[in-house]
Amino acid sequence: MYPYIEEQLSKGAYLGHITRHMLGLFQNMPGARQWRRYISENAHKPGSGIEVVETALAKIPKELGV
Repeated sequence: MYPYIEEQLSKGAYLGHITRHMLGLFQNMPGARQWRRYISENAHKPGSGIEVVETALAKIPKELGV
């Protein structure tokens, strides 16, 4: 998704419009609530970029293969 997100952001899209469709990716997995919360609280902020997704992804345990 990174290339797609970066392309859309360069075209002026808002990160929140993209990430709202990604909120359920880790449903019923450890870290899913933190993933959703971080994106929900930060993706709508002016100037938010791919770093929001990267930080949210870090909340998912590495042993899940992400």
